Amino acid sequence: MPLAEESPLITELGRWVLREACATIAGLGDADLGVAVNVSARQVRSGELVPDVLGALESSGLPSSRLIVEITESVLLDDSHVIEDLTVLRQLGVRVAIDDFGTGWSSLAYLVGMPVDILKMDQYFLSDVEHDPARRAMCRAVLQLGSSLDLPVIVEGVKDEAVLTLLRDMGHRYLQGYVFARPLEAAQLAAGAWDVQHADTPAVPS
Repeated sequence: MPLAEESPLITELGRWVLREACATIAGLGDADLGVAVNVSARQVRSGELVPDVLGALESSGLPSSRLIVEITESVLLDDSHVIEDLTVLRQLGVRVAIDDFGTGWSSLAYLVGMPVDILKMDQYFLSDVEHDPARRAMCRAVLQLGSSLDLPVIVEGVKDEAVLTLLRDMGHRYLQGYVFARPLEAAQLAAGAWDVQHADTPAVPS
């Protein structure tokens, strides 16, 4: 991926991933399933993101409300056309998430009034969180920040029961990681193969 990011081909690759992801989810026939797609900074800056997303939705028939576009924090620091494009996507019904939140370059001030719907807390914050009070404090701070901005926070990289229990006790509602399921093929997802033992915690399959 780092190599692809350095090449103009990342835009074409991103376009293909968008189309494949939307087509796959639309083809499963489950109206409750959505998909989140990581979009490279180069693709966002290309000015082609809106037509790429529209093309993927139109060709697949997937409702825009079932697509989340994930960007990195640094993209928010770019010129105004990026903000305009993200605003257009949200007006179309597509949600925008900041991936790996807390590890990028953006100031918290950039979140105010930005066209963003979801924060995804980087799994960096979970390293030794069970034994490190500072890490736990940071996790709580990110959750409180999201709450104060009325933005849901998805915690990435939850790998075991102990961390899952700790995060639940902190009040984290949206979690993602191997504790729920490993990455699945489309057929496995359609068959409901992902772990449902934690059904009381909203989860995002990998």
